[in-house]
Order: sequence, then C-alpha cells, then structure tokens
Amino acid sequence: MYAVSIEGFKWSRPDERVMSAAGPLDEAAAREVEEQLTTTHRQQINRRIPIPLPRPDFWNAVSRLLQSIDLDLHEAVRKHGFDLRVQNLQRRQATIRRVASELARRRLVAMMQHASSQSLRSPSPAGQSSELPSLDWSRHDPAEREFYTTMKEQMDRFKLAVDWASMQNGLPAEAAATRPPAVDLAPRGTTQLDAFTEGPEGLTGNPPPALAFEDPNPSVMPDVHMDEEERLMSERMDDWPEEDYLFDTVESTPKPAPKGRHAAALELAPAPEAVTEAPPEPMAPLEAASPSLARVRILASMEEPILGPDGEDIVLSSGDVHLLTPDVADILIASGVAEAADL
Repeated sequence: MYAVSIEGFKWSRPDERVMSAAGPLDEAAAREVEEQLTTTHRQQINRRIPIPLPRPDFWNAVSRLLQSIDLDLHEAVRKHGFDLRVQNLQRRQATIRRVASELARRRLVAMMQHASSQSLRSPSPAGQSSELPSLDWSRHDPAEREFYTTMKEQMDRFKLAVDWASMQNGLPAEAAATRPPAVDLAPRGTTQLDAFTEGPEGLTGNPPPALAFEDPNPSVMPDVHMDEEERLMSERMDDWPEEDYLFDTVESTPKPAPKGRHAAALELAPAPEAVTEAPPEPMAPLEAASPSLARVRILASMEEPILGPDGEDIVLSSGDVHLLTPDVADILIASGVAEAADL
C-alpha cells in the first residue's frame, strides 16, 4: 500500500483515485472527468436502472470541472478579451452543463422507478421471489443514496395513508365481526303478508316496507388482462412520449365514385377546378442570401477550430475563404489571421 499525491488527486492504490473535496481541477483531471461524464451519459440513455458510476464522488467531480472552466473563462477574458478561446470555452461549458443535466434527470427517474417498484410490487405466488435486485451503493454517489432513501420514506408514508396493506392483502377475519349487518335480500317470488289481508290498511294500518330482491343473473366481472407486448409498448411510450407520432394511424375513407360513370373515366376526366402551379422562384446566390455574413480569406492556419455561423466547427487553413459572422471576422482581421475578401 502506498500513496502518491498529485494536484487534484490522491492515489491510494494503483487502480483507485480519490479526489479532494473541493477546489478546481488541473487540465488532465478536467479532461478525465469530462470523458467519464460523457461515457456515463451514453450508457445511461437506454437503461431503466441507474448504472454504476465510474467514481464514488462523481457529482462532486462534475461540479469541480465546471468551476475549473469558469475560472479559465474569467482568466481568458481578463487577459485576451472575448476572443476565439473564450468562445470555445463557453461552448464546452454549455455542452457539459447540458449533458450533466440530462444524466441527472435520467438517473433520478430510474431511482424513482426502482424505489416505487420495490415498494409497491404485488404479492407473488408462494415459492417465487418478487424482490428486485438492490442497488450497490458503493458504486453510486452518496447524494443519490440520500435521494433514494428519502423516496423510500415517502413511499412508506403513502402506503400508510392509503392503507396499502389492506388493499393488497385483504382484511383479517376479525374485521367481519365489526362489519355492520347488510340488508337482507329476499328471493324472487316473496309475497308480503299484507297481500293476504282483505282490508286496505293491512296488518298494521301502514303500507308494507319495500322488499329488496336478489339478482338472479349477477353480472360477471371481466378479467382484465393486458398482453405482455402491450404492457412493454405502453411503458415505452411513457418513457419516450416524443415518439407518439410513430404510432398514430390515419384512417382514410375512399370517396365513392359517382353513379352512372365508369371508374376508369374518372382518371381521364379533368379536375373540377383548374390547378395552376406557380413558377419556381429563381435561387439567389449564397452570398446574396446571407448579407449578414462577412467573407474573409485566411492568411495563417490555426490548429484549434472556431465556431461557424451555423454552430459547426471550422478549421482555418491558409488560403481558404470562409463566410463568418461580422464579430468573428473582425477578430480574425484585427489579429492578422485573415483579411477581408469582399466580392
């Protein structure tokens, strides 16, 4: 067992790294955390349970990564102003924030589903285990475990409030003794005693009480059964509501042909109203369609790409001509990297 300390990390074993609790990361550690974040997000997309994290302090490391980028942004703006380096840092920061937000949402939703499924599962037949595999908390973030524990407590409170045990297991036999007596149902054909008296006032001078008769043909309760494929499809639609349009069916009713005319004649008959197509508009040149872009010629090559007008990466090579936004073009011209190349 040995320990070697470097900036931002402490090596306790050759295969384990433990990050300090606070402070920005150096460049190597920041790149490693960013790669771990991207890989974990890609693996979590198609999973219904939270996958193990690459490190126990994962979310703390992501927070420190964003702090490091913030410090680099402030330093770059102070030294160089809003140049291309600042734009690249801002784009990197926005990407990391979006990926972290999406990953956190998917993981918390997966934990909520796991907690509710574990707590609200229906009783299984004898000899069959219905318990879901528990999560290995040594491979998850402590903040996620706290969230999961709180969810379990809230599920227990919900089950207590709605009397979940009685709903699933039924009432005990002792509860029947305290149940109020039900109204006796008379069989079909029962006759009141007042029907055998001749006087209109009956036996007591009051009309007889109404009888409640048994239903000879009680309705059969339908057995609700969902096909396994339908259940999986409904769960899929709940997870991805944006794909609902793929399952929409459009029922088109064919129009009946007019009586007295052959069907083949309808294809040769002219349309009721003449349809005239407008002539296509001539295409304008690219430069004329984008008057807000500036045309520049690159004088010196650059290794790092810049952000184009449509958000794409543009690699600057000497002799190339590009259409860029005016502010980016002004920065390149002022720094001597490019020159104006107006037509």
